[in-house]
Amino acid sequence: MGNSQNIVDSDQSETWSVPNSMTGETDDDDLCSDDYIPAIPFPAGTNVLYEDINYHILPDGHFITELPGLDEDSEDEDIFCPVPPKKKTKVRFNYDPIKVYSTFSVEDYDRHNDDVDPVAASAEYELKSALKKWMCFL
Repeated sequence: MGNSQNIVDSDQSETWSVPNSMTGETDDDDLCSDDYIPAIPFPAGTNVLYEDINYHILPDGHFITELPGLDEDSEDEDIFCPVPPKKKTKVRFNYDPIKVYSTFSVEDYDRHNDDVDPVAASAEYELKSALKKWMCFL
């Protein structure tokens, strides 16, 4: 890998060279996970080519990239099976490239709701269910 990364703007079809000091890359292999790596702001609609992978930046700051899909010449079909299949299966696979969307990290995407007591919520649900049954008899 060289000392820079390529950035391609889809609107202008220009390629920029971003030095490793901006991308947070260093020559040290022993970086710890607590090291801060600054984010580089890219305008929406920009295509960034980083380590031979093309990333398309979305307006909300996330990105999309495409990875190769399933290989049409699967090695699984070549495996000899002594029992022939009973019939053709209806399962079909798409061989198109797979779109991969960026997501939040586990720390950023906290779905825990500490304000709700699960026992109280369960009791409330059971009470509502019982009230619905009683309303049918009235």
